[in-house]
Amino acid sequence: GDHPYECEFCGSCFRDESTLKGHKRIHTGEKPYECNGCGKKFSLKHQLETHYRVHTGTCWGGSPVLPERSPGG
Repeated sequence: GDHPYECEFCGSCFRDESTLKGHKRIHTGEKPYECNGCGKKFSLKHQLETHYRVHTGTCWGGSPVLPERSPGG
């Protein structure tokens, strides 16, 4: 596949600009996503969404967290 967006910090290449933007936060330390419950900050939105379960016991959208299933079972 074509990955035209290159990180100027490490040379990693990405398919789209938004993925590159999120990746660059690893290098810059930017953490724009903050937990309303405890103030902890995250670089990527999905990290905040995963963390949110600590406080609510639910997924980001309010759905119950389901136990993980083993493959094939």
